[in-house]
Amino acid sequence: MKRRDRENLEFLLNLSPEGFDHWYSQASDDDIEYADDLITMKELELQDQQVLGTADCVDAQKILLQFTKG
Repeated sequence: MKRRDRENLEFLLNLSPEGFDHWYSQASDDDIEYADDLITMKELELQDQQVLGTADCVDAQKILLQFTKG
């Protein structure tokens, strides 16, 4: 994600519910679609991190088991 996209996403995520409603009421259809795309990209990124993190833990657990078997 580019720096400008991250900044725009941060802006959207940090709005209060009232601020978001105000932004939404004045946003164009293109702005709303762009915001939806940013949120979707972030969601997919978080899902990827979760999957990778889980896989990393499994590998780490296998390695640790070598040292804890007595």
